[in-house]
Amino acid sequence: MPIMRDITEVEQSIRPFPDGADVFSQDVDAHLRHLLPLVNVDASIAYPDLKIWLPIICPIEPLLELDIGYFTAAHHDEYNINGQIAFRVKNGKYQFTGNFHYFAYESGKIFEAFPDQHNEIEEDRCVRIKSYNIARDRYREFGHLYPRNVDPTEPSSADKRYPFVKQLGGRPEIGNWSALPTNKDGQPFRYIATAMGFLYAEGAIQFIDLFYDPKEEVALFRFDYT
Repeated sequence: MPIMRDITEVEQSIRPFPDGADVFSQDVDAHLRHLLPLVNVDASIAYPDLKIWLPIICPIEPLLELDIGYFTAAHHDEYNINGQIAFRVKNGKYQFTGNFHYFAYESGKIFEAFPDQHNEIEEDRCVRIKSYNIARDRYREFGHLYPRNVDPTEPSSADKRYPFVKQLGGRPEIGNWSALPTNKDGQPFRYIATAMGFLYAEGAIQFIDLFYDPKEEVALFRFDYT
């Protein structure tokens, strides 16, 4: 099975920092309130029969270092649970399969859980968004993903570039999960790629694994902190 690792250069297999309107098929603002578009990947690298580009996204949650979905069990479903979310895919664009109240910021559950930390929650959220915007602007100017403490104009910066994608194709690490995700028929999703969210945004999720099921046309993300 084809595999690419630690992709630090922009090439034909990836498209970093896609615009939100090119990632989400509808309710774009609602999606962007909770999700950061990191990079589009060519799924045919992992599976030649998949003639589709799939975006890797990163939730702005978890806020205050808690797992996404932790406070919103009432809005869990077959695919959207603790540490896992899913999207319908049409023409390479996403639509969240669940209720947006799955996100604790949308439902307000994060504020109920920490009633005296409203300012801290908002600050945590703003840090994520601000640092992502800085990384995106740096990419647009210099063409690479850099650590926040590195000056891209310095000659030595070429040796310090972050990978846009940790792995594309091959087999995933299970990490904190006991098994690979399965579709409604019990068949395993196809593993596509892994990115590291914290390289794109301060305090973001460590490992983001993208899976895809061509039968259901569902992209599924699992998040790992190992």
